[in-house]
Amino acid sequence: MSQTSPSADFASGRLAESDAEMLAVYVAELSAAGLPLAPGLRAAAEESGGRLAAALRAMADGLDQGRSLEDVLSDPAARFPAYLQGLVRAALRTGQLGETLVDLV
Repeated sequence: MSQTSPSADFASGRLAESDAEMLAVYVAELSAAGLPLAPGLRAAAEESGGRLAAALRAMADGLDQGRSLEDVLSDPAARFPAYLQGLVRAALRTGQLGETLVDLV
């Protein structure tokens, strides 16, 4: 029996609003703490389940491939909610991703 990759699992449907909010919280906390995002997102995926875990792994994979956070979130195949993309985009413009996202979420 073959297993699908986390990225394929995630791409099969949009994140629930509660999962999108948790994802934003993870990104905010990791950024505010100055920790590397990809390993932190993988660690968070280990504590999560379902589509959230798949989304966290997919994000980490994209970041490991050298893509920007904004690029990873705006990928149509990822199906991240538009408001989450907007939150991150706005936080990135401030130059203080972690602190801004913590305030927003």
